[in-house]
Amino acid sequence: MLFALVTVSALGIFVFIYNKVSMQSQFQAYREEQSILIKQILTSAAEEAIVQLQKKTDFDQLYTSQNTSFYEWLLGKKDSVDIPLPETEKFVDSSGNLKSGQSLVITAKATHLFHKTNDSKGTPYSKFSLADGSTVFERVGTLKLEIQASIAGAYLSKNTILSLVRFHDFRVVSMVSPRDSQDKRTCYVGNFPLDYALLVRYAYDERIKTPLNFNPDVNIIIDQKNVTPGRRGKVYLGHPGGKYVSVNTNKYTKKVIPQICYNFPAGEFYRIGLQDCIQLDDVIAQKESILSGMEGIFYHSNEPAVKDVGNATEGEVLEAEKLARFRITNDNAPSGAIFTGLDILGRDDSFLSDSYNAKEILEGDIRQRFFYFSHFRFDLSKCDTVSMGDLESLATETYHLPCIPYAPVGDVHAEQQMKGFKLLDEEKPHNTPPLISFFSEQFPYMPNMDPFATPTLSIKEPVFRSVNNFYDISSVDNSGDKTFRPYGHFNLFNQTVADLSEAERIGIYDPRTQRLRLRGIVAIKKSFIIGNSSIPYLTIEGQGVLVCTGGGIDVFSGLRKRPNHNDLCVLVARKGNITVHTSELIEASLISVSNNTGNPFPTGAVIAKKPLNLHGAMVVDILDTQKWIPGEHYLRYDEYLKQFQPVLAVNFSPRITFERIMESEL
Repeated sequence: MLFALVTVSALGIFVFIYNKVSMQSQFQAYREEQSILIKQILTSAAEEAIVQLQKKTDFDQLYTSQNTSFYEWLLGKKDSVDIPLPETEKFVDSSGNLKSGQSLVITAKATHLFHKTNDSKGTPYSKFSLADGSTVFERVGTLKLEIQASIAGAYLSKNTILSLVRFHDFRVVSMVSPRDSQDKRTCYVGNFPLDYALLVRYAYDERIKTPLNFNPDVNIIIDQKNVTPGRRGKVYLGHPGGKYVSVNTNKYTKKVIPQICYNFPAGEFYRIGLQDCIQLDDVIAQKESILSGMEGIFYHSNEPAVKDVGNATEGEVLEAEKLARFRITNDNAPSGAIFTGLDILGRDDSFLSDSYNAKEILEGDIRQRFFYFSHFRFDLSKCDTVSMGDLESLATETYHLPCIPYAPVGDVHAEQQMKGFKLLDEEKPHNTPPLISFFSEQFPYMPNMDPFATPTLSIKEPVFRSVNNFYDISSVDNSGDKTFRPYGHFNLFNQTVADLSEAERIGIYDPRTQRLRLRGIVAIKKSFIIGNSSIPYLTIEGQGVLVCTGGGIDVFSGLRKRPNHNDLCVLVARKGNITVHTSELIEASLISVSNNTGNPFPTGAVIAKKPLNLHGAMVVDILDTQKWIPGEHYLRYDEYLKQFQPVLAVNFSPRITFERIMESEL
């Protein structure tokens, strides 16, 4: 009996111990299983957190009121920000891996671990002052991403907390930077070319050293009449100090030409008597006795430098004018005159007539080139026409003399006239306008100028900053240490790829869906082609810059933003041209600026093989319009490029530079 009792007791103890050990083993196994599951959830949550960070800091969402915390965090006003994890939460709620009465809470937080606001040489990246007085820098740094899972409830004696910590690199770079239209930049920023509707670095040198670069049948019209005042793009035609660039006026831009206000009846401004008339024609000297009342009358008009005379009704006048223009144009042209049609203020009369527009848009010494045309005729109204004999026709005919600076070689009569005109011009009263026709380049490209006054040249030269010295001033044609270099900080480049096929592989360029997905600055080492002739246009998604570091860019399709989105595309060619093979709308900025000095100068250009329809900005070394298709080409500035606050792009590298998982109990 006692044995049986001892046996039963021992068996009970054994069962109790076994049951206890078994329950402990089951709990431990469950805990291990649950720990593995939660770690998998944490890993998934970390991937989602990066995606959510990219989404919440996307330009379309960053500046909305719902994302104030992310915007402040991006600016550095907050050390950390909580990241929503909707997909992870949905999975946890539906997974069925929790015991009844248990709860699992997943949280994610991003913290700035450290960052640098200058490159390896110590040169600061760009900085911007915000409306609240604070300052934000472009920067590169490291982000600490912490994902935490807290599980509590049934089957757990203590709350269990698992933490996953990862480090990721990040970059903050400005896509658009603010600039006051009436002021100059005070420091370097990579996207400074976007201030300009058109910037031609070597405009003066191109005209002087390679005059055959210009095709007179190419007309470039810069149309900004619909751009908000204060947000218009600048126009600068580069020239050495003390030089200037002149732009031909034409029938569309004649509103900027100083308008003649005649001081005499019928438009005349100067009369000469018989003795002066004799200097112009020997025949008059022979008939002096019957021409005692003869006078000569000078008129003048300011007219476009380029003028279509095909439908003229005043044939005799205009043929003489055409001859004068031809002779002067084919003489040694004034320095820096651009013969290509370049309507730098567009063609709208009301826009051209408002001097404010010229003051806001134009930088540097840009002058208008118009034709000062001096006309002359003999006046026989005071002569006795009855006794004039073979000179009777002078009483009814008006002779329009071109008054050109020289006569055709071998024409003795014309040479005599020209000597007489020159002598009269030298002897005229001090305040009398010139008697000789010429191309005027003394007036700035500005409307409402007094044609009889010496023009005041209020020149606002642009200031460019050096990428290597931040605050130092760099000349537009400088290719040395203080170089003119858009997007010059390589550390701010988000990615560098070998060619366009690699860009396709990582989803930047998708010809199948006809998308160009941009975020930040991407360098492509080889020349590349965008689109093809069978695709009318590609859709731009996002904001970014494609920099071709080893060649040129060919654009065969249009580029369009999405409706109601502030998409942004900038194409940069460092060692070649950007050639446009389409007449479709291109909503992008095109920059072709060479790093090299070149011979005689760098030759980066945008080449339009079809009529150009550009909505953005164009920045080049030279125009090189000899390679353009003849006709009209339109450049309309995108006012989104002129913001009052910086537009920032942030990129988080998917590469993990550090990882640690910690587990604790509370």
